Amino acid sequence: MLLKVSAVRLRRIFGFSRGAFLAAAGGKMRSDYFKNTAQDIKAV
Repeated sequence: MLLKVSAVRLRRIFGFSRGAFLAAAGGKMRSDYFKNTAQDIKAV
């Protein structure tokens, strides 16, 4: 019973941290992408 509860808790913490990491990485990539497209639009 305890193992099951801790496994669920670990999975929840891991899922949240992975989601936060993906959001942070995605936000950085998105801003870089917009910066690059803005430069491309200016170049055209």
